[in-house]
Amino acid sequence: MIYLHLLLFWLLGTADTQHPMVQEALLTLGSPYVAGSLENPKEDFVCRTDAFDCFTLVEYCTAKALMKPNSTPYPTLIEQNRYQGGKRNGYGSRHHYFVSWAQAGVQNGWLAPVHHPDEQPWKKKINYMSTHRGAYPTYIPIKEWMAIQHQENELSEKTLHFFPKENLPIDLNFIQNGDIIAFTSQVAGLDVNHEGIAFWQNNQLHFIHASQELKKVVISEETLGAYLRRIKKHSGLMIYRIKL
Repeated sequence: MIYLHLLLFWLLGTADTQHPMVQEALLTLGSPYVAGSLENPKEDFVCRTDAFDCFTLVEYCTAKALMKPNSTPYPTLIEQNRYQGGKRNGYGSRHHYFVSWAQAGVQNGWLAPVHHPDEQPWKKKINYMSTHRGAYPTYIPIKEWMAIQHQENELSEKTLHFFPKENLPIDLNFIQNGDIIAFTSQVAGLDVNHEGIAFWQNNQLHFIHASQELKKVVISEETLGAYLRRIKKHSGLMIYRIKL
């Protein structure tokens, strides 16, 4: 393992790899992108370490980073963070939206939003799942859909903050290595399109993510700003910081 860390340090030049979130994310580089790994006929606990989508990568790295100071096994932390109230009780008990997961993290004391004078209020009608049921498994019972709609209604009432892409600060130094980056969505009813982990490299802000385009976990070749401007369906950013 020490040789792998030394090799990564040599390859990454002046990048700071000390943050636990970054350390864990770097160890997943090259892992395959696999979507829908949590979708099963029964809401069993799934904790894959060999393949990720953008959310499960962030979820996994967060749990691994949180494990270090308190020695709680990371599968336990994943399950506690993945479900409302920390308890798995069917499909509808899962945090199906990033904002729901992040807000639960804030309430539980392990996550904090990153603020900046240029941020703006963010409030949106969240109902993508309930209005696109055909995109989700057909086996989901009506009672589970009712729980999801309740989650959507609660999210729709919240006023959060984000950084619109057209007003993104020129100086991004307020974003630190290991911060969780969520790309807010232009799509009706959806909170965010994509997530990643902030990574400063050669004095430029990149991010580590499970890329659907490249089908694997990568460090973005583009800077964060360039990527945000290129993807039209992204409206801006929400930033959260893990509390170690």
